Amino acid sequence: MQRRVPFLYFVAAHLALAAACGVTLWDPSWIAGFFYHPKMIGVVHTLTLGWISSSLIGGLYLSQASLGVRATWLDGVMLGAWFFGASGLASHFWIEEFSGMTWSAALTGIAVLYGAGRFTAAAATATLPAGPKLQIQLAWLNLVGTAFIGILLGINKTTPVLPGYSLHNVYAHAHLAAIGWAFLMLVAVGHVFLVERAKRPPAPGLGVAGTLLAQIGATGIFVSLLTGEPYVLAFGIAAGAGIGLCL
Repeated sequence: MQRRVPFLYFVAAHLALAAACGVTLWDPSWIAGFFYHPKMIGVVHTLTLGWISSSLIGGLYLSQASLGVRATWLDGVMLGAWFFGASGLASHFWIEEFSGMTWSAALTGIAVLYGAGRFTAAAATATLPAGPKLQIQLAWLNLVGTAFIGILLGINKTTPVLPGYSLHNVYAHAHLAAIGWAFLMLVAVGHVFLVERAKRPPAPGLGVAGTLLAQIGATGIFVSLLTGEPYVLAFGIAAGAGIGLCL
């Protein structure tokens, strides 16, 4: 199971990438025009959940030497929930079936909650420097927030539950996912493998400072967009500075 779970996450990631590329090549007009339409959103979620996120989670399972996470049958069950939830979400966007989007997002959310508990607990007790630990824990926290707001966005399609403009809420969801989850987890996985090879991360102080700035920026952008406050630029600068320090 220890080898199968990360292997299957990478298989799912490559299948998702192939599906997104195949759809785009088959008929580019399906995702042409203004980006906010169901087929484009379906392809985007195929890439963000299927390719990027599955690759990152698979990478975490491979870092057993640093995190000490051994995959069990329950990890296999959660892999199934992740795969069927993510594929159901993308496919229901494609066919414009809103009720299916919500239950698919909820199934993905269960897998996210399990992963958050599993990996944040492992990071807390792992023999890792402060930077990668913080990145893993904040990234999973951000993914939980992303999944929650994503479910609310699905409900909001039929029953208004979110304040402000619909596109602003979508932008908030996207920025928390891109900066708070994907970027921080990418840096964390890179640091973990560097720790395993070089026995220490490069410039650990810069990593912690960059992580905190990126998190402040991502959170500030998220809240500003949801509430309509004019602080997106300031928090965007903070996020950009944090990303620069991490890199």
